[in-house]
Amino acid sequence: MTAAEGGTRPCVRARGRRPRVRACTQVTIDRVLAAAFESGDFEPLVGLYSAEALLDWSMPGRRARVVGPEAIGDQLCAWWPGSGVFRRWEVSTFPSGLTIEFERRAGGVLQRQRQFLQVREGRIVRHQAYCARPHGGELEELADDAPVAAARRLSEVAGREPLTHAGQSGTSLERLVLVDGRRLVVKRLSGGDWIARVTHDGGREAALWTDGVLARMPPEIDHAVLAAGREGRGTWLLMRDVSEDLLPPDRRLTREESRRLLVTFAAMHRRFADEQIDGACSLEDRIMIAAPSTVAGEADGVDYLPKMLAVGWELFAEAVPEDVATAVFGAVEDPKPLARELARCAPTLIHNDLRGANLGLLSERTIVLDWGMAGTGPCELDFAWYLFVNGWRIDATREQLVDDFRHAAADLHDPRALELAWLAQLCWHGPLLAHELVEASDQKRERARAELAWWVERVRGALEQL
Repeated sequence: MTAAEGGTRPCVRARGRRPRVRACTQVTIDRVLAAAFESGDFEPLVGLYSAEALLDWSMPGRRARVVGPEAIGDQLCAWWPGSGVFRRWEVSTFPSGLTIEFERRAGGVLQRQRQFLQVREGRIVRHQAYCARPHGGELEELADDAPVAAARRLSEVAGREPLTHAGQSGTSLERLVLVDGRRLVVKRLSGGDWIARVTHDGGREAALWTDGVLARMPPEIDHAVLAAGREGRGTWLLMRDVSEDLLPPDRRLTREESRRLLVTFAAMHRRFADEQIDGACSLEDRIMIAAPSTVAGEADGVDYLPKMLAVGWELFAEAVPEDVATAVFGAVEDPKPLARELARCAPTLIHNDLRGANLGLLSERTIVLDWGMAGTGPCELDFAWYLFVNGWRIDATREQLVDDFRHAAADLHDPRALELAWLAQLCWHGPLLAHELVEASDQKRERARAELAWWVERVRGALEQL
């Protein structure tokens, strides 16, 4: 096997005095970095790091923190010997750095990486990097199984293709095209990914269909599911392909559009008010989903988020005032007291992941996908996550969005539940937000500092009342 085919060869780094490299642009750094990971020769990359540069790299079961160009070069050489072939190389450049994601095949193995590089005066000063689960599947992996049979009951299948996706679980996706032109998506869930383990998911999303919960959704909600079931150890869903109707990642929302979403969510919360949903994600699991002990248990796996969260908790402890940090770490170490207080509030079905990628605004209805973390709890928990994950893209202040939620929820709203939700939500997204403090974009880092300060004040106010 040749190097071009992804064969391995020794990683050799020249020693001795190296000529000084001039300050480089982000484009040059991108080009040199890509060449290094493709060839396995990291010598040209070493000169692009500042004298005090930090490499913080997490691989399955291993983490390295090294300082200085030579040490960084040695570490990269040790972990990436030999050449590989890129399946994908994507880069976003900022005046202050680069964000890179790539998939590289070497020795018959496909590996995915996410990297954040901070650049100052033409030198890399911080390099955060993580392994990640490869996206999508190979054509030969497509199965002739129950969801395909369900599609054939609708019409003859004219075409099939695997889909890539930006999710953080072991879910696989496939698009089916029927002879009548309809496009469907098959979602297969193994139940073995870290999110499923953390939330004790026994096939929750499929069960919402088979138990009739999705059928009871208010008319404002379009869940897009056509069939679902269990096969072997996993579960599956057959859905209409609504990908073109989902909110694009860079799409800003008007305040009125956000109000419409909040009214839709309130209709769901009202429909399932005072109900306990079988198999739903528990309040304790929701609080613990990103806990230090949770992500530590996933260190040997390939998933990206647990490794990023482990770093995020370290940064959170440094960035957040002691009183709030103590409350958050106390809640994630022992979630029972906070879960008990939330359970005393009026329960309903909560989606638990109302991010833009799961939502689409149609003329008469709202698409709401990905019910894998659906739980039972106060509606304020759904709003707290919605505010964190979408607030930055809505043309309204956070205070205005809080007012809009209170108006939409109306009689369902419990002020005490919202105070509890501030704390519960920071237990989940605190390390996500803290990690943004070391990512590539200066603008993103400034936004993260401001947002973290806002959430700290909400939690501090809640602690005074609880």
